[in-house]
Amino acid sequence: MSFIKNHRVEVALFALALVARLVLFGIDFHAAQGNLYHTIYADDGYYEVAQNLVAGHGFSSVLAPPYVPNTLRTPGYPYFVAGILLLFGSWWAVVVVQLLLASFAPLLGRRIVQTILPDAPRIALAVGILLAIEPNAVLYSFLVLTETLFLFLFLAFLLAFLRYVQRRTLTPLVASALLLGFATLTRPTVQFTPLFLIPIIIYVGWRAGARRALAHGAIFGLIFLATLSPWFYRNYATFGAGGLSAMSAYGLYVDLTPAVLALDRGEDFNTEFIPFATPAEHVGNVITVANGPSYTRKAFAIILAHPKGLLLSIAMASADFFIQDGTLTILHHSGLGVGATLGHPALTLLFTHPLQLLKAIATYAWSPLILVLVLRVAWIVITIFFFIGYISQLRRKPRD
Repeated sequence: MSFIKNHRVEVALFALALVARLVLFGIDFHAAQGNLYHTIYADDGYYEVAQNLVAGHGFSSVLAPPYVPNTLRTPGYPYFVAGILLLFGSWWAVVVVQLLLASFAPLLGRRIVQTILPDAPRIALAVGILLAIEPNAVLYSFLVLTETLFLFLFLAFLLAFLRYVQRRTLTPLVASALLLGFATLTRPTVQFTPLFLIPIIIYVGWRAGARRALAHGAIFGLIFLATLSPWFYRNYATFGAGGLSAMSAYGLYVDLTPAVLALDRGEDFNTEFIPFATPAEHVGNVITVANGPSYTRKAFAIILAHPKGLLLSIAMASADFFIQDGTLTILHHSGLGVGATLGHPALTLLFTHPLQLLKAIATYAWSPLILVLVLRVAWIVITIFFFIGYISQLRRKPRD
């Protein structure tokens, strides 16, 4: 009881996050008619890779011989899931572990804000609450996707790195390098982060001594690279080329290029997406770390030839980064949004066919799909406040 009393805010945040996730899981489980597989499955290949690892078929997303090695996914999440399956022998255990791990993320987020803004407890609490109830995070907490593990590792890395900046000791430095390495092996989108962090490490430690600052920067970089090196070796031994993943080439060629073409020509995405690549390229077993550069060159040649579509794609992706809350995806998983589609992105309709957008809003006004509009507006407001707060913080005078 004394622990709960002394940590009542943390306990309350954890409980809020866990309850939100259990409620949505229960709804989706009911919509899937009690089928756990259909409740947690996501079509990204992680389920299959974990199954193959447990069965001894290697790191492959193909569930039949010859078990072609997968080059798109990194090993962090599949081995995490496979480890749980080997220990407990059940996908229910994977769900439980992910739900618990996801419920700790809001606590890490709050602690990070407390470290950056020690005199703003309300802001820290608001961040924790938003992380606890953010729709995408709630949904992904039980799907077989990397988001839950990655978010936990990345937030833990940020907290450890901030501890290092404050104390400049080796323990948080080593911990932050390891956590960033594991986060990169889970999702390689942060693989270039050390390029920005090592100069910061050297800068903050320079006054205490140039030699020590340079040594700390080198230690961080070497530990990070050491964490990734086994996977670099695996890809070199398997495909004849190093690298973490072929996902960047795959994303450019299979996803971004048809999106640019669709926006440039005013077509529906599927009109360009389905015929653009071969079925094998769509599946992801053809594009590897070895031939990835050639696919990247082909993608860039097409993308740069359609600058209008590229600019529209950048604008939409930038807006979605801040305001895409995944509500429609959640409704689909819950069995409430099946068949609902606008045909085009809402932002495109707003500027090109506003009447069509208004008709769609009127059609869905008395259904659960109206939540898509309400929550989208809410996240737009949150985004506006974010920029206001960011600019205010930049203009804030430091204390003497």
